[in-house]
Amino acid sequence: MFLRIKVFTVLTILALIVIFMLQNVQPVTIRFLSFEQPVPLIGVICILALAGFVAGFLTGLMGGRRRK
Repeated sequence: MFLRIKVFTVLTILALIVIFMLQNVQPVTIRFLSFEQPVPLIGVICILALAGFVAGFLTGLMGGRRRK
């Protein structure tokens, strides 16, 4: 039962992220130090969502190893 709730929650969040990405496709300018590059906002959102997923996954792995 808990697995179904977890899968439903993940799929709902994923659907919301995809909807948000598809509604924000206009170009934006990314500035970092002396680097400046125009990119589509959908790409920025996708990269940040992926980085958040990886960070959460790694945090889950580290937390799972501490339990006995």
